[in-house]
Amino acid sequence: MNNYWDLAVFLFQIVNQVIFFYLVFVCLFYFILFFLAFNRLKRERGLHNVEPYKKVKKSAFTPPLSVLVPAYNEEMGIIGTVLSLVTGSGRLDYRRI
Repeated sequence: MNNYWDLAVFLFQIVNQVIFFYLVFVCLFYFILFFLAFNRLKRERGLHNVEPYKKVKKSAFTPPLSVLVPAYNEEMGIIGTVLSLVTGSGRLDYRRI
């Protein structure tokens, strides 16, 4: 009986190692595929050539911008809210506001 138990434990350990190495292989394989696909997309889509923001902002094709600010019972603070959108830390640097 003890020999069968030792054989079962040995086979269980081998199966565990096979499953572990299979999962490591699959993860590495998918990581390599991801890396190759990302490089291919970079090359084909020109993701490495990001258009400078200033050039896009000054373009005639830049659409107008609308900002919606939810305000309910904000009679006292709406002026400050709008001014903080235009001049605050989240400054809207846009050609037409």
